[in-house]
Amino acid sequence: MNPCEYCEYGSVCGFDLQLEGCHYRRLSALDKDEVWQEIAREENKQTDKEEREDG
Repeated sequence: MNPCEYCEYGSVCGFDLQLEGCHYRRLSALDKDEVWQEIAREENKQTDKEEREDG
């Protein structure tokens, strides 16, 4: 069994292990502080990208 068997969004998702490039992502276990650090890192990336695009 896999999560897709219970997912309500399968008809729009298009996830299919038989398609090249489709695979499950295995996420590492993070503690609460690590999660917040990762969120901050991603927000900084987005902010930097937006600033570069604005010139």
